[in-house]
Amino acid sequence: MGLVKRITQIVERHKVIFGKMSNYIFKSLKVIDTLITTKFIVLGNNIRINQSSTPSSTEGEVGEIRWDDNYLWVKTSTGWKKTNLT
Repeated sequence: MGLVKRITQIVERHKVIFGKMSNYIFKSLKVIDTLITTKFIVLGNNIRINQSSTPSSTEGEVGEIRWDDNYLWVKTSTGWKKTNLT
Protein backbone atom coordinates (compact mmCIF):
# COMPACT_ATOMS: atom_id res chain seq x y z
CA MET A 1 0.00 0.00 0.00
CA GLY A 2 1.31 3.42 -0.92
CA LEU A 3 2.22 5.97 1.72
CA VAL A 4 -0.34 8.54 0.49
CA LYS A 5 -3.14 5.96 0.61
CA ARG A 6 -2.11 4.86 4.12
CA ILE A 7 -2.04 8.44 5.45
CA THR A 8 -5.44 9.10 3.83
CA GLN A 9 -6.89 6.08 5.65
CA ILE A 10 -5.45 7.22 8.99
CA VAL A 11 -6.87 10.75 8.61
CA GLU A 12 -10.24 9.29 7.53
CA ARG A 13 -10.39 7.11 10.65
CA HIS A 14 -9.45 9.98 12.95
CA LYS A 15 -11.49 12.85 11.49
CA VAL A 16 -12.67 13.78 14.98
CA ILE A 17 -9.08 14.42 16.07
CA PHE A 18 -8.09 16.28 12.88
CA GLY A 19 -11.37 18.23 12.70
CA LYS A 20 -11.38 21.03 10.13
CA MET A 21 -7.81 20.17 9.12
CA SER A 22 -9.06 16.93 7.51
CA ASN A 23 -10.10 18.64 4.25
CA TYR A 24 -6.79 20.49 4.02
CA ILE A 25 -4.88 17.26 4.63
CA PHE A 26 -6.92 15.41 1.96
CA LYS A 27 -6.28 18.17 -0.60
CA SER A 28 -2.55 18.14 0.19
CA LEU A 29 -2.41 14.35 -0.13
CA LYS A 30 -4.06 14.55 -3.57
CA VAL A 31 -1.34 16.99 -4.68
CA ILE A 32 1.38 14.71 -3.30
CA ASP A 33 -0.16 11.68 -5.02
CA THR A 34 -0.25 13.58 -8.31
CA LEU A 35 3.41 14.58 -7.96
CA ILE A 36 4.41 10.98 -7.26
CA THR A 37 2.52 9.47 -10.21
CA THR A 38 2.98 12.15 -12.88
CA LYS A 39 5.61 11.76 -15.59
CA PHE A 40 6.75 15.39 -15.47
CA ILE A 41 7.25 17.59 -12.40
CA VAL A 42 8.26 21.23 -12.06
CA LEU A 43 9.14 22.39 -8.54
CA GLY A 44 10.73 25.80 -8.27
CA ASN A 45 13.87 25.74 -10.42
CA ASN A 46 13.83 21.94 -10.81
CA ILE A 47 12.35 19.87 -13.63
CA ARG A 48 11.98 16.12 -13.27
CA ILE A 49 11.00 13.59 -15.94
CA ASN A 50 10.10 10.49 -13.94
CA GLN A 51 10.34 7.86 -16.66
CA SER A 52 13.27 7.19 -18.96
CA SER A 53 12.56 6.58 -22.63
CA THR A 54 14.81 6.12 -25.64
CA PRO A 55 12.95 7.55 -28.66
CA SER A 56 12.57 5.85 -32.02
CA SER A 57 13.42 7.92 -35.07
CA THR A 58 9.81 8.53 -36.10
CA GLU A 59 8.03 9.27 -32.83
CA GLY A 60 7.76 12.49 -30.84
CA GLU A 61 7.00 16.15 -31.38
CA VAL A 62 9.38 19.08 -31.83
CA GLY A 63 10.51 20.31 -28.41
CA GLU A 64 9.95 16.97 -26.67
CA ILE A 65 12.69 15.97 -24.19
CA ARG A 66 13.55 12.40 -23.17
CA TRP A 67 16.38 10.65 -21.37
CA ASP A 68 17.88 7.21 -20.86
CA ASP A 69 20.94 5.98 -18.95
CA ASN A 70 23.35 7.34 -21.55
CA TYR A 71 21.76 10.33 -23.32
CA LEU A 72 19.51 13.35 -23.04
CA TRP A 73 17.34 13.55 -26.19
CA VAL A 74 15.61 16.62 -27.74
CA LYS A 75 13.29 16.41 -30.74
CA THR A 76 14.06 19.13 -33.29
CA SER A 77 12.54 19.95 -36.67
CA THR A 78 15.23 17.77 -38.27
CA GLY A 79 14.84 14.79 -35.89
CA TRP A 80 16.11 13.64 -32.51
CA LYS A 81 19.38 15.12 -31.23
CA LYS A 82 21.23 13.61 -28.29
CA THR A 83 23.94 14.61 -25.91
CA ASN A 84 26.03 12.19 -23.88
CA LEU A 85 25.44 12.14 -20.12
CA THR A 86 28.96 11.04 -19.20
